[in-house]
Amino acid sequence: MRMDPSRRDQSRRLHLLVACVAMVFLLIVLAASPGIAQEGSRLEKIDVAGLKRLTQEQAVTSSGLQLGQTVDRQILQAAVDKMMKSRLYSNVGYRVSAEDNKSTVTFEVVESNRPAPEPSPKTRPRTTHRRPRQ
Repeated sequence: MRMDPSRRDQSRRLHLLVACVAMVFLLIVLAASPGIAQEGSRLEKIDVAGLKRLTQEQAVTSSGLQLGQTVDRQILQAAVDKMMKSRLYSNVGYRVSAEDNKSTVTFEVVESNRPAPEPSPKTRPRTTHRRPRQ
């Protein structure tokens, strides 16, 4: 069954219109995404959502990120990988918001069933061990 040439032209135009709309939508989404638009911005704040047993400090420490460092996708993915390797989480995701070259990273975590580590004391008393005199 052959399609009428005028219907074929209409079909092609419709397909082209759909493809153009999809492309424009994709470009808008990519441009509006702060994590993509602000590659290489300075890390100003780290938040962690979804914590039940771990403290915010423990979660941030498990990421390996430091305030003030430059962040990009590779660094953030490395932080997610490090968090997952700790086996403290069954799932880790992140979102980035950036403004004026300053980024806030929010990790969205689901903690695993492993027991949480004990918080380390801020200052540990130093002990010196002396050998007995001979």
